[in-house]
Amino acid sequence: LPDFHALDIFFDHYLAQDLNMLALSFALVFVVLWFNTNSVFLASCGMFEILVSFPLGLFIWLVLLQEPGVTYLMYNGIFIILGIGCDDIFVFIDAFRQSELEPPEISGSLETRFAWAYNRAAGAMLATSLTTCLAFLGCAISQIWDIRCFGVVNGMMVLFDYLLV
Repeated sequence: LPDFHALDIFFDHYLAQDLNMLALSFALVFVVLWFNTNSVFLASCGMFEILVSFPLGLFIWLVLLQEPGVTYLMYNGIFIILGIGCDDIFVFIDAFRQSELEPPEISGSLETRFAWAYNRAAGAMLATSLTTCLAFLGCAISQIWDIRCFGVVNGMMVLFDYLLV
């Protein structure tokens, strides 16, 4: 049998470099969320809901579907969900800001503004999240296990991210 030790070292080296990029990505996304929301608290909540979608996607793959592990390819989904999650937050925040310009029965209280913003943003977020989720889940029929893992986990991450916003 061939010795794959050198290949493991190769992957581990580049995965470690990618983890440094992931930390930088988290920091940059947090700063952009903070700037857009004008709130450290909301930016932190946004990062939390984005990051929680990752273990939930893994749970579906590893526990419910009882797959034996994950592929290196699947970790690209962390970068992808950072972008998708932020987009959903930006859409909602924009709708919330627009609610202030509505008549007093909407703009009169935080509760009515929130409800109006959620109703306004939910459709757009659903459309974009659903199409992205389905595109990823299309990989579930692949004969290549790594592609199937990537698609299913990332599709579930997009679904959970939508549900958590």
